[in-house]
Amino acid sequence: MTNGVQIFENAEFGKVRTIVKGREPYFVGKDVAEILGYKDTVNALKAHVDEEDKTGWQITTPSRGTQTATIINESGLYSLILSSKLPAAKKFKRWVTSEVLPSIRKTGGYNVKHDDALQSKRVEIMERNARTRAANLLLKIAERTNIPEYKAVCNAKAAEMVAGEMILPLPAAERRTYSATEIGAMFGVSANKIGKLANMHKLKVPEYAKLFYSKSEHSVKEVETWRYYESVVPVFEKIFGREAV
Repeated sequence: MTNGVQIFENAEFGKVRTIVKGREPYFVGKDVAEILGYKDTVNALKAHVDEEDKTGWQITTPSRGTQTATIINESGLYSLILSSKLPAAKKFKRWVTSEVLPSIRKTGGYNVKHDDALQSKRVEIMERNARTRAANLLLKIAERTNIPEYKAVCNAKAAEMVAGEMILPLPAAERRTYSATEIGAMFGVSANKIGKLANMHKLKVPEYAKLFYSKSEHSVKEVETWRYYESVVPVFEKIFGREAV
């Protein structure tokens, strides 16, 4: 592989490609996003990495020729790690900071003259900046919703991101809710059928259901989702003329 690409491999995480650009280490964003469990790597890089922390880079491989890949710097790397829900994300960070970066420095391409203490401080600052960006995103989401509980969760998580610990209480746990798919399974019908009947019989009210916001699997946008309380089951039993399974 050409274009100054150096590959690092780990038995647990697989391969990650790195590049030294302007004496700074960069990582191929797609590799990092896949390792951290993001299903849509393009959206992950768009949603979690600031523009100043990523750029395009020509990479040549024998099988695919020359292609433009998105590469991210250390700050972008920590943003992806912080936003990842993968339990091993912290372990991946340790591997990068303890093995990958020191190895790049030894090659002479990544010429940093500060000592380990200063490097540790640099990592700490980058992580703090990543947490601040994530907190700001949560606060923006909170501003867009009219659901008090959802707003409270976003504000609490934003405060936790900045402080490093939970300082605002999360809303108390509520009654269990069921998705339209789960309700449909009780009666052998589709989720769409449940949704249509709920609209027809005006069941999307606080007595029987609650509106939630959840992240779309195919984009970074939040989508509205209705979930139903157990109290709606007897109503559907009357509608279908049979008991739930």
